[in-house]
Amino acid sequence: MQATMHNTVQATLPAQAAGAPTFAATATTALRGHFVLLRAGELRLLLPQAEVGAAGYLETRPLHDNTGQLRDAAGRPYAALSEQMSLLPECPPNRFIFAALGDGSDPTGWCWDELKVMISVDLQAHSLPAALLTPRTPVGAYVELPGGPAFVCGAAALVRFVRGEGVQP
Repeated sequence: MQATMHNTVQATLPAQAAGAPTFAATATTALRGHFVLLRAGELRLLLPQAEVGAAGYLETRPLHDNTGQLRDAAGRPYAALSEQMSLLPECPPNRFIFAALGDGSDPTGWCWDELKVMISVDLQAHSLPAALLTPRTPVGAYVELPGGPAFVCGAAALVRFVRGEGVQP
């Protein structure tokens, strides 16, 4: 292995609870802490556990209301992502679990095919190639997990990206 010098920049994902992960930004980054793996079709996202609300099961599929928002019979708003991280007009039939994202101020239930909590894990994140990044991209790294890679991101950046608000530094 060739020895090289790296300038390491310390960064912390927004933390809201004990055990939130911290990492050093390098080409390969150690991630330590509690995470949640979210799957929407082939899209796999890894978020800090502190940024994902309690999970629930969809009893019925949310449907469009007269404003185009997905809602259940009680009026709760929902959203479903495509594999390209865009909002879908309908909730796919295989989405059966939901969770809020962020600090809990947004009641939207985000619909997923799978939600897996990963407690006290040590992972290696790999930076995405510069050709895949834009100023709006909410992800900058991926991790290799059983079943395939997962993109690492924060809830706030993901929600802003999906809703077309852009990613803020």
